[in-house]
Amino acid sequence: MTSRNASIAGGIAGIVGWVVFFVAFVLAPTPPTLGASAADIAGYYTENHHGTLISAFLFATTAPLFTIWAGVLAARLRDAEREGAWLYLAFLAGVIVTLAVDVSASFITMALSGRGSTAGDATAQTLSDIANYGYIFTGFGSVAFV
Repeated sequence: MTSRNASIAGGIAGIVGWVVFFVAFVLAPTPPTLGASAADIAGYYTENHHGTLISAFLFATTAPLFTIWAGVLAARLRDAEREGAWLYLAFLAGVIVTLAVDVSASFITMALSGRGSTAGDATAQTLSDIANYGYIFTGFGSVAFV
């Protein structure tokens, strides 16, 4: 693939990724906050089962799109840095960590959406808090990057 074609593919993947990310963000209502009661968590995931499941799936599907986008962008950074290039590696490492957390939070949200109402109180609260922290981390990282 030529550099021009790679840039086009990376740009398209990035645009589609951001659109899917935005749709996933607005699709499900705001989840219970950190430290919410187990009853609030179970009620939220019971009432919003389909929306949270689809939203979490969409968040997870942004990972391959953002990986392509970030790979092309990292190659551009590397080329711009020339000798002693390191910034592109820091960028790529940050993207990989962010996407891993995003996918993990999505899987936890999917599990809560499917079994949140039957999980024990401590389990539901812990998983909900972990998913919230994951989305906070990836959301902040994405906003800081843009």
